[in-house]
Amino acid sequence: MEPDRDWVARARELAARFAERAAAHDREGSFPFENFAELRAAGFYGLTVPARYGGAEASLATYLGVLEALARGDGSTALAFMMHLKTFGQEREAPSYPEVWFERFCRGAVERGELVNTVATEEGLGSPSGGGLPDTVARREGGGWVLEGRKTFTTLAPVLHHFIVLARVEDGGSGPRAGGELPGAAGRTGPAGGGDVGCAGDAGDGEPRRGAGGRAAAG
Repeated sequence: MEPDRDWVARARELAARFAERAAAHDREGSFPFENFAELRAAGFYGLTVPARYGGAEASLATYLGVLEALARGDGSTALAFMMHLKTFGQEREAPSYPEVWFERFCRGAVERGELVNTVATEEGLGSPSGGGLPDTVARREGGGWVLEGRKTFTTLAPVLHHFIVLARVEDGGSGPRAGGELPGAAGRTGPAGGGDVGCAGDAGDGEPRRGAGGRAAAG
């Protein structure tokens, strides 16, 4: 992916087409699938992905310029797409995920057109950054984890591939704490607006699998 490409100019071109469809999507309450198809075709899914994984590793200034340009055409598309892009940008600055997960996200975005976002919102939770603990629980069971709870919505749910679920971890250690679990592609089978989470994952390699007792959430 070309690191020196004029991403902002290309975003302005896409935004002009987004603007033609924005009013209809607003009236109908419909998801702009075609906007994301065009963003993928133009290579924007890898905009903030590190160069070592094939991404453009765009600077903060370029990232903001792209979002500003897209927002002039369709503000909702720009806001939603930001959720995907920031995952890679913030991880470049302050790594927090196991590298095997991050590489999967990165290569998925660049090579397979996969989108990623965090599934955090719950009724009554407020902002997790303020110290709130989610009602969704991740607990050890056998050699893996069971993830159980309910989320109210997730931005980009209709087109997400990776759903990073914010959960309260209860492992018998020092007490409850917040953590991120990864249902991954299985989440695509869940409801788009909101729903129950039920996913078991292998504790050894971090590779999740579907649990028999619930649905992996897309919301």
